[in-house]
Amino acid sequence: MEEIKFYNNLLTSFDYANLNPDNLIYLNISNNNFPVTDIVVFSPLINLLILSIDNNDKGKIEQNIYNRFYGFLASWKNLTKLELLLISNTDINTGLEYLSPSVETVYYSTKERPDCQLTIIEQQLEEQVLENEVYDKDNWKTYWIRFMEKLASIDDELSEKVDLESEVLNCLIEENLRTLNRNETIYYGAIEF
Repeated sequence: MEEIKFYNNLLTSFDYANLNPDNLIYLNISNNNFPVTDIVVFSPLINLLILSIDNNDKGKIEQNIYNRFYGFLASWKNLTKLELLLISNTDINTGLEYLSPSVETVYYSTKERPDCQLTIIEQQLEEQVLENEVYDKDNWKTYWIRFMEKLASIDDELSEKVDLESEVLNCLIEENLRTLNRNETIYYGAIEF
């Protein structure tokens, strides 16, 4: 599976060990109710392009329903394909300097959970002036549009890949049918004699 989207649910458990690190490029498990979990669980997912583990549903947060991801971003140093990261209102609190240069955009906010650990690196996120782009909380509409465009781009890439795989599969099916028809002709021909 290349995409997993289990966002805006009430999930409390997830079997990270069964995720296929070779194929998975998009994981969105935002706005659930996962227990305290170290973000190291995502480190094997080396082909991820987009990772969304954030909390932005104020109503759920007020009911104490939110993902409780925490940890040190150094555990993700091998996520060298990661381009888009959504970590709002999580307890990730250190290691921003270890994010791969491939990360183009980080969406973050501490508005809904002002006591979350992300506040520790919030200033660092705001000061990030490298070639990477960090989400500007005051310009969220622009970033939302970019986010949707990025998702559409990935969906287009996946559709092209599926179309190509379908075309190859159809060719294989046709070849197998031709072979089967030749074999049936020989078989029936043998019966006719």
